[in-house]
Amino acid sequence: MKFLNKLKLGLVSILLSLSCLVSCKVNLERIVMVKSSYTCKLGGTVSLVYVCEPLGNDYTLVFTSDNESVATVDQEGVVTGVSVGVCDITISNKDKSIYSTCSVMVYIDAYSVNFAEIEGSEGLESFTVYTDQSMSKVDTDVETYGSYYSRNGDTGEYTTEDGQVNFSLVLKDGYKVNNINIAGEYKNCKGPSDTEVENFYRITKIASELTVYIVIVEDTSEDEGYKVTLTGDGGVKKIEIYLNKKCEGDPIEGEIATSLDETTFEPTKEDGQVYFKVYFNDGYEFDYGEVVDNPDVEAYKNLKTPDDTKIENGYRLTKIKRDFTLRIVSKTI
Repeated sequence: MKFLNKLKLGLVSILLSLSCLVSCKVNLERIVMVKSSYTCKLGGTVSLVYVCEPLGNDYTLVFTSDNESVATVDQEGVVTGVSVGVCDITISNKDKSIYSTCSVMVYIDAYSVNFAEIEGSEGLESFTVYTDQSMSKVDTDVETYGSYYSRNGDTGEYTTEDGQVNFSLVLKDGYKVNNINIAGEYKNCKGPSDTEVENFYRITKIASELTVYIVIVEDTSEDEGYKVTLTGDGGVKKIEIYLNKKCEGDPIEGEIATSLDETTFEPTKEDGQVYFKVYFNDGYEFDYGEVVDNPDVEAYKNLKTPDDTKIENGYRLTKIKRDFTLRIVSKTI
């Protein structure tokens, strides 16, 4: 009997203790966001940092986003960037009588590439930007974000490391791309002869925001070759243009060469070459070749010197990609 009485007293004591715990539960008084704003990379995550007062207690909290198309938040306070934009994330108690809010800006971790209005667009059939160099997917993100952005050439993911923009320019008959000027930092602007895909262009190793200016003109050339104007500085005595790679026979008149097929020596725009000899004034020798017009746009592949051609005074331009002027720059011996 004494044992049962002790057991009853113990049970009563436990019940009283539990009752005290329930009645002594600490109520949430305030939620404080440590930061009022966050940035989150598109597709990335960021964890919210906050404090609940009184400290040292567990509270039931609710996390909400006012625009889940921009960013979502889970019930652990981890935010995920869904699309470029800004939204508000709120932490509250269940009845939302106590809350705190912060803003989250979702951004693209890449360089923006803006294409200016194309000059001569009446000659343009279509302009398309792709997500990677395989041209497997058209880049439609510009409809949402307002600009194209540098991407990894293989994966198509946004990047600031050696990013690319791949695009096609399909022209109407009788038109040609006169030049492509690019404002900003990048490595090359490659045309169809380099990409080996008709109408396909690639801007490589983008290192800053870019603005791209494309000019299309009527193609009034009488033949299929590109025109290369050859000039020299004060150390150059004369330049002679030839119609074969051995620079044999009589040179042609004038300073304008036409890109030729290296086998048939017929005019061509497909990997055409120009053959010429350069004679220097006494005390001068070759230093380098300088593209005068639109130097940012690749004009040819290589400038081979007499050491390469094995021809005295003989030079060769290979894989010519457009019309341009080349200035031979000399130096003193």
